Amino acid sequence: MKTIKKTIAAFFMLTTLCALTLTAQAKPVVVIAPFDAKGVSKDEADVITEIFTAEYAAAGGANVVDRTSFDKIRAQLSFQTSDWSNSDKVAQLGKALNANQVVVGQLLKFREQIITTIKVIDVNTTTILASRTARVSDVEELFEYIPDICWELSKTLAVS
Repeated sequence: MKTIKKTIAAFFMLTTLCALTLTAQAKPVVVIAPFDAKGVSKDEADVITEIFTAEYAAAGGANVVDRTSFDKIRAQLSFQTSDWSNSDKVAQLGKALNANQVVVGQLLKFREQIITTIKVIDVNTTTILASRTARVSDVEELFEYIPDICWELSKTLAVS
């Protein structure tokens, strides 16, 4: 009787472990590029990038590449700031990091507003899989929107 209980318990643990492994493997691997800043300071863009990265990882829809790994590969590929507009270069960077997707964002100052655009790009096809835009009066106000933006992007990508 004890052997049967142990066998059943082992079966359930193995099944649970397999399910967790399959779920983890089903998630895309995502690189989050530093957000570009136009009319906003680079420091503010860096802070927004870090907060976005943490919130995107917390949303649970993807496995996010560590920032240190990203910076090393970017340096090795001599990837320049101006290269973010080149979809092929972005895809090359994503592939070098074994990523399926790259998230690129911009903080743009337009009159009295800060406009944030965020796009998720497929590294194999260079197509935009999802995008979001937010308009706020200042960068600090953006902090309130980032968790929702991350959740919406994760949800959109999980459905597609």
